[in-house]
Amino acid sequence: MVIRPPRRTGTIIGVLLVATCLIIDLGLAWQAGLHPVSLASFVAGMVGALLLGGAALFAYWTVGCWSLRYHLDRNRIEISWAGNTQHIPVRDIQRLVPGALAARYSRFRGLRWPGYAIGSASVPGLAVEVLFFSAHLRREQLLYLVTPRLAYAISVPDQAAFTNELRLRQRLGPIDKFDAHVHRWPVWELPAWHDIALIALLVTGLALNVGLFAFQTLLLPALPAELAVPSPFDLAAHPAVKTDLLALPLAGLALYVVNAAAGVALHLRERFAGYLFPSGALLVQCLLWAATVRAVTLT
Repeated sequence: MVIRPPRRTGTIIGVLLVATCLIIDLGLAWQAGLHPVSLASFVAGMVGALLLGGAALFAYWTVGCWSLRYHLDRNRIEISWAGNTQHIPVRDIQRLVPGALAARYSRFRGLRWPGYAIGSASVPGLAVEVLFFSAHLRREQLLYLVTPRLAYAISVPDQAAFTNELRLRQRLGPIDKFDAHVHRWPVWELPAWHDIALIALLVTGLALNVGLFAFQTLLLPALPAELAVPSPFDLAAHPAVKTDLLALPLAGLALYVVNAAAGVALHLRERFAGYLFPSGALLVQCLLWAATVRAVTLT
């Protein structure tokens, strides 16, 4: 038995949030294109990058809202959203509490907008922490599944029918026995996210690249129109217009993205191999800094 909660409102709001981020991002890019490169354009670019990241997150969460569903059988209730699945044994569910009969929840932690809530909260009267996987607009649309360790807040369209179906399966008894557990989207389970050394390499490389963008945009307005731009890999300097200097951090950013992705992927099989690509990207950022400083000192 698969139950899909009403998801239209939450999905529409999510799409609007994504569109808002993208529209503001395009406006910043258009404004930046009308003015010469400066520190202000760097700040606009950083804000635009953050908005782009925000749009990607809102898009992922919106997909999660649209994909939210509950699957009920004799063994378990599966709560699925955006590639993540929460498995709750039917035998563990001690009682069902309609939202209309429960107190208002408080101290919500997680993601929430009208028609969508993924996170945790406290509900007076329930002695356990409550995990929310709902698309509710009103408290009355919630149904709490209470187990000995946790409670789960869901939003089924017909609470009476769902309760009858659950009780029927509890009377029939489970075929398989298992404990409550979570299957997360494989991307979130990569071991790279738990390796402090790899994270430090990635953060340092990105910080050097962003810092190089900031350094160049700060100096470009005061530099002459033409200057000698050295290659980061040899000592030769080539005449160019000053905006060509930005090719150095742009190339560094492209290389960083490729090496970071390769490092995270390789880390899954061999930890040391996962360090090589981010370390190479870090070395390249240092060479690009050296090339930029040399170009500035040659003017």
